[in-house]
Amino acid sequence: MADAKEILIVVPAEEAEALRTAVASGDYASADEIMHEALRDWQDKRHAQTADATRLRRKWQEGLASGQPEPLDLDAIKAKGRDILVRRRSGTGG
Repeated sequence: MADAKEILIVVPAEEAEALRTAVASGDYASADEIMHEALRDWQDKRHAQTADATRLRRKWQEGLASGQPEPLDLDAIKAKGRDILVRRRSGTGG
């Protein structure tokens, strides 16, 4: 790491013990390695959340741009779903 910075992170005793145990068992070479992995996972999660929010905003805008909503006939939708299910179970398509 060419541009590494040292910081102090305080964790509860249970987490500190979990770090020591993971290193002692050989699962990780050091607590630093665990922290790097945890930070990568955290960053991946944040990026995914941002992407999800972006997709949701885009879908919302697409919905708004699609025009006036039309009423749904829930009974017809359910009937169509039941028909598809019956055909799939009988092997005639779906």
